[in-house]
Amino acid sequence: MIHVKETTDKTGNTGARPEAFIRNDQFNFIKDQTRILVTGQATGNDAEVLSVLRHLAHEKVFKLFPSLTAEQKAVLNPLASVKEKADAEAFLAQLEPYIIPFKAVTDAALKKLFPKAKKAERAEVREHRFQETVVPRLDRKLESDVPCLRKRRPPGRHTRLFDAQP
Repeated sequence: MIHVKETTDKTGNTGARPEAFIRNDQFNFIKDQTRILVTGQATGNDAEVLSVLRHLAHEKVFKLFPSLTAEQKAVLNPLASVKEKADAEAFLAQLEPYIIPFKAVTDAALKKLFPKAKKAERAEVREHRFQETVVPRLDRKLESDVPCLRKRRPPGRHTRLFDAQP
């Protein structure tokens, strides 16, 4: 089992910005759990199954954070009340101020990472909002568009491998 040390934003904020405690990977996991809840509500109609689904999602999310304060628990508790897509979007929008942003990339850090790239042009990365960066995933619809992900079909019985010419 991998143990990850919790990181928080301890910059001495006085209430202007809430204390960030959610890493980007944790936010993506919470987003996946809300998607599971919304699809479960849309497809299932048994009250007990939906209740178990809500409790499992709630438990999985709370296991991501080993030490939560009362305020942090209050921020994450509305997950159990997500039933529709609008509820999920509102919940995720409410979590955005609590996401720890990525560190900003400086020119010195880029030079240190790529010391042999002398003539490389540096793009403007200062304008990028590092708090909103998410890990891209391939949708199932896109898998058929990517050649290396297409499933190859074996030739059928009547497929000729060689054209016989007299």
